[in-house]
Amino acid sequence: CGATGEASRVSETFDILSLPVAPSLALALERFCHDREELRGADVWRSPQAQRQRVTPVCSWKSMEVTRWPRRGVVFHFKRFRNSGAKLADDIALPPTWRGMALVAVVRHHGTYRSGHYTALIHTNQWYLCDDSTIVPSALNARDAYLALYVPAGGAENVRT
Repeated sequence: CGATGEASRVSETFDILSLPVAPSLALALERFCHDREELRGADVWRSPQAQRQRVTPVCSWKSMEVTRWPRRGVVFHFKRFRNSGAKLADDIALPPTWRGMALVAVVRHHGTYRSGHYTALIHTNQWYLCDDSTIVPSALNARDAYLALYVPAGGAENVRT
């Protein structure tokens, strides 16, 4: 709270995490956790003490931190589009394994905000490119990654729903 200096902690579970586009998954996560969002006007947070004192702060801040990762796996959504519609085409390095999880699928977006096409890369015993009705063996190419799915390293068969 900008008026009293108080903080609030809220725990939420998640399976999907929307991240800023960055050169690597690690840097995207770091930016997600360390970027502080300033809240103003109707979005400002009023602490219990500010409410009791009937004080409305000019601003407050919001930041995120991940204290526990989902055991079933996680989908990372990369924020590829700005509010203006401009696409962020930067590459994102996705490690094949991360925190005991394996990368098993990548959805890629080709094109622009107004006109685009989605393809997917899936991993079973090797990588496959899925493009409409065509499925062909492929190498992992996370260029234009829009979504990335990580599951426990034992494989998708270990995922419990």
